[in-house]
Amino acid sequence: MAGIVTFVAVAAVIIGCVRLLARRWNKSSATAELPHITTVMRSFYQSVHGESFDNDDGTSRQAILSRCVAGDPVELVPEPSNPFDPNAVAVIVPGKGMIGYLPRDDDRRHELTRPKIVSIASITGGVEGKPTRGAVLHIDLLD
Repeated sequence: MAGIVTFVAVAAVIIGCVRLLARRWNKSSATAELPHITTVMRSFYQSVHGESFDNDDGTSRQAILSRCVAGDPVELVPEPSNPFDPNAVAVIVPGKGMIGYLPRDDDRRHELTRPKIVSIASITGGVEGKPTRGAVLHIDLLD
């Protein structure tokens, strides 16, 4: 949370400097619209479920996870036609593939229709004694 507060503070200082410079060099630029700063309303971590299964097309989720690293962006895709759970939300790493689902019993799934930034926070396992890999997501819900 402290990192987010620091980021927002630094962004505000930068925007202030840009506005000041715009006023000095070109009075008409001072009113130019600057990009909207998005505020993170809430952040949380979420484990991914079903990583040990293969995808419907036969691709191994474990093989996909072996190519993933912390920081990889993630897309959350609702699957209303999922025969096992009409509220299922697939976890997809763009350019790599589907690595699993959000847990069925997570009450926060309904919040994920809001704008969000999702990335892999960590990859677990994949080592001697725990060969099966897993993933933990970092989810920022935006305003």
